[in-house]
Amino acid sequence: MSDHGFTKTTSDGRAVIPLSDEERYHFDIKGWLAIKNVLEPDEIGEMVEFARKLKFDKESVPEKHRTTMAGPLEKLCDHPRVVGFMQEFLGHEDLECEEGYGFRMEYSFMGWRLRENKADMWAPHGGRGTNPPFDDVHGYQGRPGNAYGGLLQAVWELTDVIKGQGTHFVPGTHKGSFDLPKSISEDRNHPLWETYECPAGSIVFFSESVTHSGSKWEHPDHDRCAIFNSYNSIMCKYHMWDPHPDHLAEMSQKRASLFRPVHAEYNRENIEKGDELYEPRRGF
Repeated sequence: MSDHGFTKTTSDGRAVIPLSDEERYHFDIKGWLAIKNVLEPDEIGEMVEFARKLKFDKESVPEKHRTTMAGPLEKLCDHPRVVGFMQEFLGHEDLECEEGYGFRMEYSFMGWRLRENKADMWAPHGGRGTNPPFDDVHGYQGRPGNAYGGLLQAVWELTDVIKGQGTHFVPGTHKGSFDLPKSISEDRNHPLWETYECPAGSIVFFSESVTHSGSKWEHPDHDRCAIFNSYNSIMCKYHMWDPHPDHLAEMSQKRASLFRPVHAEYNRENIEKGDELYEPRRGF
């Protein structure tokens, strides 16, 4: 057991919400998990309005905040539900403390789907998470009583989703050993495909290693607005992306710890690093 342990609060001072035994088991078996009604209606409204500006009136937003992890969306980065999930499947207790998290956030983007376009986003990908060369970054690893998720997605559905129009998954393929047959990838009604329906303010977690696909958005009442946030181990990075430095400087120490450099040694917020870091420390 670590001398440090996982933090019990987020950067906003809210209590971290750990996964239940059933939620943890569901994700480990299937590679995806939907949790409904996480956000309050007033939160959702301001988030959708900010996302709308980013999509349709970007120039009205300061350059440093032209990202889906700024404004009211920033609190989603380390929401209590997100922290509890990532501590379970990505976190390192030895690299976490009350001043910083033991996992990283490495990307954020928006899925804004216009209902009048009715674009078909069906394009199955993922699966075979242990397939080189990305096994160290994406790969899901499990052993009795413990699992490591690799690159993980937290999708915030900010508008109601009708079943069949959200992200689809072939459950269990984050542990798969074989390629997806065309008879499954080309048949979106194949019984192996799973998906969800949910009200606005729900969150869907999934492993990037699970076979997944977008779908056709035909909701009669509204467009789809979803925020996709990506997380990884402190020791891994897939995306070539970082927050705007001026935005990062505005964050609290704890939230900013989500974006610290990728390495294991000395990578805890309150650790004494010494003056010798810029010199070789071995071999002399």
